[in-house]
Amino acid sequence: DSTFTSSSDTLRGSWSYFSDDISVIEIFEYAVGISPGSNETIDWTTVGSTTASFMETGLELANAQQYFISVRAIDYAGNISGISISDGIIVDLANMELVSSSISPESYLPVNNLPTLSYTFSESIDSGQVDIVGNNSGNISSLILDSTVVIDFLNSFTSLDTFSILTSVNDFSGKD
Repeated sequence: DSTFTSSSDTLRGSWSYFSDDISVIEIFEYAVGISPGSNETIDWTTVGSTTASFMETGLELANAQQYFISVRAIDYAGNISGISISDGIIVDLANMELVSSSISPESYLPVNNLPTLSYTFSESIDSGQVDIVGNNSGNISSLILDSTVVIDFLNSFTSLDTFSILTSVNDFSGKD
């Protein structure tokens, strides 16, 4: 399964590598809960032996809640395998937002003092990009630290430099 989902009502799961040395697998069962091995979200549900995935819709999934998928096999002799449990999938329904900035938009920066800028977002950042565009003579470097982007100016700018810093970030769910 995935690590994150941005759906409030749908879960998907898949499995592989079940085998039975004594008999042939007759059915698979899956369940979903908020702790490993539990089934309070989706009770044990039976699917055929050739099915290796499911999609459940119409659920009421809670934001920031982690859900665990459990799967077991039952053979024709009635033997029930051990339960295989996922690492969990976290529901991410909130949009990433800028929480704070060390500088206001349209601000003037000092020419002689190389500043460090920071932007803090409401969620941890998985990936991002920072670009400087416009008429400028200086360079920047950027670093992502959890939910914060830190931008350092590497050399001085001149008094006539006019530029914009463009920041694009993605959270771990991939939706922001």
